[in-house]
Amino acid sequence: MANPHAKKLTEEQARAVFARYGNPAPAGFRKPSYKMIGKEFGISAVMVHKIVTGKSWRAAIGTPS
Repeated sequence: MANPHAKKLTEEQARAVFARYGNPAPAGFRKPSYKMIGKEFGISAVMVHKIVTGKSWRAAIGTPS
């Protein structure tokens, strides 16, 4: 049974997660963590990792299979 509290992302949101992690941080700042990005989008750090590494939302972010 699926988690009724799980948030569904749109393709646009998945692309935004990918871009948020992929963009370099400004000088003097750290790159955001998966956890920080997950909080911004209401998803888990694990899901952020899956999006960034192309294990999930491949079509949306343009990662080859």
